Amino acid sequence: MTKEFGNGLHRNGITKLYNEKTEGIKFETLDVLCKVLGCTVADIIERLPDNEKETASQ
Repeated sequence: MTKEFGNGLHRNGITKLYNEKTEGIKFETLDVLCKVLGCTVADIIERLPDNEKETASQ
């Protein structure tokens, strides 16, 4: 059983995001993270050019 925080975030989901083991994120999850952390989307997400994506995933 996964631990759910009162805001709908699950420990497993947060761990996957932290360790960059996920292919994407739901807008709802992103919204909750921003509220909990007191930040904006720009503080959490960085867009990498295509050539950096290939390097970062290796």
